[in-house]
Amino acid sequence: MINTVADNQNLKPSLLALSSQQFDSLKQVGTYYRLIRVLRATGWVNLFLGGLTLWLGSSAFYPNIFTNIQTVLGFLIIVQSLWAIIRPGANGFLALTCVLLLCGLWNLFITFYGRLSGADVFVGLLGIYQLWGVYRTYKSYQLFAELPMPNPTPEVVQQYDAIWEGLANPAPTLSPELMKMQLNRNRYWWNGLLLPNYAVLAHTRQKVLLLVSKPELVIVPENTKAINRDKFAIFAQFGKESLVGKIYRSGFQQYLQWKGITDPEVEVSGSLARKRQVRKIAWWMMVAFLAVVALLMAFMISTVMKYS
Repeated sequence: MINTVADNQNLKPSLLALSSQQFDSLKQVGTYYRLIRVLRATGWVNLFLGGLTLWLGSSAFYPNIFTNIQTVLGFLIIVQSLWAIIRPGANGFLALTCVLLLCGLWNLFITFYGRLSGADVFVGLLGIYQLWGVYRTYKSYQLFAELPMPNPTPEVVQQYDAIWEGLANPAPTLSPELMKMQLNRNRYWWNGLLLPNYAVLAHTRQKVLLLVSKPELVIVPENTKAINRDKFAIFAQFGKESLVGKIYRSGFQQYLQWKGITDPEVEVSGSLARKRQVRKIAWWMMVAFLAVVALLMAFMISTVMKYS
């Protein structure tokens, strides 16, 4: 048990002394905490989208069966989002997926029924965004539903908190050993300690740990020509989960040495290459979608101001 990390002197030896059972227990706590954070973040986003959908349906100038159904669906999204925030669990992702799917398809139906006129275009864009949310939420459900997440004991939670504190706020003697990288396009960094058989990564702001065995962790550059830069984009895989991010060149060299490889493309399997390409396409599609939404809103505002 790691009881104190005031000076971080005992952190690395204690981590090296962990048994496989202790490692699995800590990994389950990390998964449990990440589930709560991801689902609550998803719940807050969809709470806003549900409120927007409810407002669009209830504020129609000529209420009809279509807008009434839209109002009901918006209300269901709000209720399910609040439930996900208050009582987070893996099934919360599945419930949100179903509600968002219904609402997204219905918003697209309203758009095409209205022949892409007026505010119906905005409703259609909202529907497309909700369908994108369906994909992301269901992927989260697939990830967390397959992982064991028993309720953590106070002792394991205390150990987890001590490890996170020691890595998130490392002592000067430990800092040079840490591999620093960003994940999921978040501006905050992760500190990673590479041990002989597994890696432990701590988010420097949120109390979140990623614990992965050596074969489960794969880090490859998005562009092999960029590996000589001081910092470059990466594609990271943690077991079945894939994330994009950035890493310092020194940290990437640490990783290559840890894995015992010289060519970063050695670990790019067929499935990993496909995932990397899909994520790139999905990212640029999202950028294009947000750009279209911004232009449409600017056009609608300018039109209203012109005729007001």
